Amino acid sequence: MSAREVEFGRLITAMVTPFHRDGAGQAVDYEKAARMARILAANGTQTIVVSGTTGESPNLSVEEKLGLFRTVRDAVAGHAKVIAGTGNYSTHESIELTEAVQHAGVADGVLLVVPYYNNPPQEGLYRHFRTIAESTSLPCMVYNVPSRTVRNMDASTTLRLARDVPNIIGIKEASENLDQVAEILAGAPSDFKLWSGNDGDIFPKMAMGGYGVVSVAAHVVGRLIRQMVDATGAGDVREGARLHLHLLPIRACRACVLHEGTRQAVPGEGNPDAEILLIGEAPGQNEDLQGRPFVGASGQFLTEMLRQNGLRREDVFIANVVKHRPPNNRDPLPDEIEACASFLSHQIDAIDPLVIITLGRFSLARFFPGEKISQIHGQPRTIGGRTVIPLYHPAAALHQGALRKVLEADFAKVPGIVDIARRAAGRIAPPAAPLRPDEPVQQAFTLLHDLAEKQIGEVIESSTDLTGTAAPKPPRQLPLL
Repeated sequence: MSAREVEFGRLITAMVTPFHRDGAGQAVDYEKAARMARILAANGTQTIVVSGTTGESPNLSVEEKLGLFRTVRDAVAGHAKVIAGTGNYSTHESIELTEAVQHAGVADGVLLVVPYYNNPPQEGLYRHFRTIAESTSLPCMVYNVPSRTVRNMDASTTLRLARDVPNIIGIKEASENLDQVAEILAGAPSDFKLWSGNDGDIFPKMAMGGYGVVSVAAHVVGRLIRQMVDATGAGDVREGARLHLHLLPIRACRACVLHEGTRQAVPGEGNPDAEILLIGEAPGQNEDLQGRPFVGASGQFLTEMLRQNGLRREDVFIANVVKHRPPNNRDPLPDEIEACASFLSHQIDAIDPLVIITLGRFSLARFFPGEKISQIHGQPRTIGGRTVIPLYHPAAALHQGALRKVLEADFAKVPGIVDIARRAAGRIAPPAAPLRPDEPVQQAFTLLHDLAEKQIGEVIESSTDLTGTAAPKPPRQLPLL
């Protein structure tokens, strides 16, 4: 089989690298890397890029990279392929790591990024990539990301490599120049593939003949992206376009005035395969600062109630009916709730929970219009094929002491209600929980905010914050749309 006959699939995910929070001992958390890789493979990813730009390759030693390649390969063997990020600004170092990868047998291919900082001319790029590719028999994917490397690799250079070097199988094209993409697709050999390097560009690039995507948002919405690339690749452009629009980000949302004067959107966080979806009302000041739902006093109370009933925050998904903080923590207005309604619908569709828990009267109104929470709290109903449990908002219980015991008693019913819903759906046990929401996999959630802005590479900064190796920045989370 030739290098270009190796099938890496339409959905490739550039995996973030999990680190230990305290930095003590081994910096890389290999156990969580294995868990994350398995989650990706279970949610539609066909190939995993390890130690790419998103994986913070410049911050990893050669030993750490090889350890990650081996860990991920073992974790997804038989379920997904592995592409090792072996390229950097040094041709010699790139060759050494590529040869080490091939000798160890820890990857199915390698990713070679345009040299950063050096800013070589086009002829330099051609020679750099050709020299590395000729040192190995592994399939090589070149990676053009001018927003990170400064130097754009012209279409003419990509086409030279496509014609001259048989084991350069394709390109991860992260430029925003669709004319350049069209030139590559028009001139490349039929067995040379182009993957989008920006999640926001998947559909337009595939509509012109691109093969798929090297995604980061797939950490969160892998199944939806897989559906989109499969549909578009099969020629169902209408369905591909529908799913593309379905995945529109909310960070760029200007549908109502709530975005004005807020720090960031707070779309939600948690297990993308959660059986339980909790829906609150609106972010508060702490949530606006951190970009995470329920992190203040109400959040602490919610976390404690989950714990008391055998659940963790990473077992569930938590969202709100509106995604930006209302001024001075006022109640959200009807037009603001309506503006966010479609995003909440996307979240529900994507997570597909068995049980939805409404917290407070505004989320109650979405499922129980015209009813009062004082009359129906704690009473589950089947709505749209799902079990919905109306509960008081944790803030109400904190402000009105008499409601605290009521809410705790209602919450104690949740495990039994979930078990009934699980049996009715034919499920034996809940799916495995993903990494903790404050660890690197959750940082991938921030990417959906940035799809429209083409800033997928920012996940580097988000995951670096968790390693303790960089000055802290405000945490940011991703929505599930």
